[in-house]
Amino acid sequence: MDQVANCIDYREKNTTILIVDDNPIDLKLAITVLESYNFKVLVSVDGENCFKQAR
Repeated sequence: MDQVANCIDYREKNTTILIVDDNPIDLKLAITVLESYNFKVLVSVDGENCFKQAR
């Protein structure tokens, strides 16, 4: 998990990450890890919805 901290400057407040994955187990893991670093996490299960959220 420290690799996340090393590759992204997570100290900046209000950082949002959009995760796109159709596997609920992978989503849960990613959300758990990213929220532990205080990221705001948005989730999409398909590409079409992802583009809508990214706008």
